[in-house]
Amino acid sequence: MAVAKGALTELDTNYIHYNGLWIYGHYGSNSMQVQKSFELAISDEFEAEKFITHILPLSEINKGIALTKSGEAIKVVLHPNDQ
Repeated sequence: MAVAKGALTELDTNYIHYNGLWIYGHYGSNSMQVQKSFELAISDEFEAEKFITHILPLSEINKGIALTKSGEAIKVVLHPNDQ
């Protein structure tokens, strides 16, 4: 379903909260594909470490952003306590 830019809707946040619902958007895939990718991402079968290309201290966050934007990095992990 396409949603017009700037379109608003009312949500019953009480219902969402007490029924443990998740609200998420996606682009370029259907809801079944999104669900499958989420299940894979949290499963033990998915080796997320393989996608980490750089590990940097938090002080180098701008370098991490630049590496990602340039395509040199896939995923950058930032360590907050490293110098």
